[in-house]
Amino acid sequence: MANVSEELARLAQLRDQGVLSEDEFQVQKAAVLKGTPADAPTIAPEKKKSGAAKGCGILVLALIVLALIGMIAGGKGADSSTSAETAATVQPVAVTAQQLFAAYDANEAAAQQTYGDKPLLVTGTVAGVDLGVTNEPHVLLRTSNEFMNAQATLTEASEPQATGLSKGQSITLLCAKVSEVIGTPMLSECDIK
Repeated sequence: MANVSEELARLAQLRDQGVLSEDEFQVQKAAVLKGTPADAPTIAPEKKKSGAAKGCGILVLALIVLALIGMIAGGKGADSSTSAETAATVQPVAVTAQQLFAAYDANEAAAQQTYGDKPLLVTGTVAGVDLGVTNEPHVLLRTSNEFMNAQATLTEASEPQATGLSKGQSITLLCAKVSEVIGTPMLSECDIK
């Protein structure tokens, strides 16, 4: 058995590393000073989470957040056809994707008040067609910021037309409403015209 001073130094080191609490240290110290046999119970160090475990947790959280954004921005409710019909009966506000982006970039609150829940007739240039969380097509429209495109979710009736779109093509969409996510215009319930 190690001498008493070595054993006390080892216990102090375990306490300093956070393996032993102050109370556990005092109990072990008293046992060493009383000469308790070497087979007395000792406390095993706790296993700490690895960097991979922490990374997995962050990844899962990020996926949940993205799924929620996708459901909010691109979700289709039972009233999607009603909203599209409403957009067709109320005079839509004509705007380009560039103008819409510039308005949200300058003042999101003012842009939302101006365009928000109003039907919009949006013209622009296709930057791409992506798939959403549930594989519904999203048409991306070019803006002045090459990294932030306006995004349009389509009505079920217009989804098949998304396969025929190509980058650089001019397009006009009749959208039921617009919101924003991190300053990016998110057009909802859009019909390709």
